[in-house]
Amino acid sequence: MKRLPYLLISLALFSSVAHATVAGSIAAEGGQVERIGADGQHRSAGLHDKVDVGDVFVTGRDGWVVLSMVDSASLTLKANTRMRLGDYTDGAGTGKPNIFLDLLAGSLRSITGLIGRHTPQAYALHTPTATMGIRGTDHEVAVVAPGGAEEAGTYDHVYDGRTVMRAGGGETELAAGETGHAPHGGNKPHKLDKQPALYDKLQQFSSEHGIDKVLDGLHGRSGKGYTLPANAAAGDKAGAGDKDANADKGRDKDAGSDKTGSGDKDAAADKDKDAGSDKGGAGDKDANADKGKDKDAGSDKTGSGDKDAGADKDAGSDKGKGDKDDGKGQKEPPKHPPKHK
Repeated sequence: MKRLPYLLISLALFSSVAHATVAGSIAAEGGQVERIGADGQHRSAGLHDKVDVGDVFVTGRDGWVVLSMVDSASLTLKANTRMRLGDYTDGAGTGKPNIFLDLLAGSLRSITGLIGRHTPQAYALHTPTATMGIRGTDHEVAVVAPGGAEEAGTYDHVYDGRTVMRAGGGETELAAGETGHAPHGGNKPHKLDKQPALYDKLQQFSSEHGIDKVLDGLHGRSGKGYTLPANAAAGDKAGAGDKDANADKGRDKDAGSDKTGSGDKDAAADKDKDAGSDKGGAGDKDANADKGKDKDAGSDKTGSGDKDAGADKDAGSDKGKGDKDDGKGQKEPPKHPPKHK
């Protein structure tokens, strides 16, 4: 009986691992990178390894990692960073997507994906001094500890889109190219007049380790930042509503069109007519029949639509060979022209 509690604990840990929610995978990495699962166990942090909700990533002095997330977003951790994936679910089963990131130290560049685009309120990035929300964004957050070259606190620089920093009961909205700061001590965040030097160092780190090339492969460019690629695999699922809307538009268009014949042929016939073309002879009887329908109301046709069209075009001439009824013996149009079937 003494072994029962240990057995229950083991089963609980096994269950949590077996039912872990996959949040994404490792797209690229370098240097010292550690990955700690929700159960406290160290896990592999190699290229293309899956990452789960609850994982903690820790990078060393020269370490970095780029995570490609399930909604085509990416998370980039650079040197001396500690970040926890509190939650990252697309809401496929519940309809309630949720992203909760906890940046404890270092820096995190977040390029939002489909969840951030369609449900921005589901995104939250927490640091020791602030919380960031997004408006469809490429931004980089840095946590600076006391005693550094920069003033301690949380910094947020926006490359593309918009973010909002919340701290100390206040909030500050940032646009592309702007940087905000939430200092230690619970003070409200504020915009900075210029970008801090720490972002120059972060950009230099990216260039030296080829991180920009990795992001170029994952995203499309947008201004000075990144956005979703046009052919994002997950975009097809999120765009299902758009496809349905386009289908509805097509159905509405069909409802108002002439369904008695081929739409393409009729359109081509109208185009030829407008251009003044005389190609409506043999070989395009349907198009000429339509022309005949349009001219019946005020014309003097009594025979077939094709032959009458030729007779009308050559009024006063004897080119209407074969149209015996129209040129020979009928001086007045009939009161009730024949109907075309």
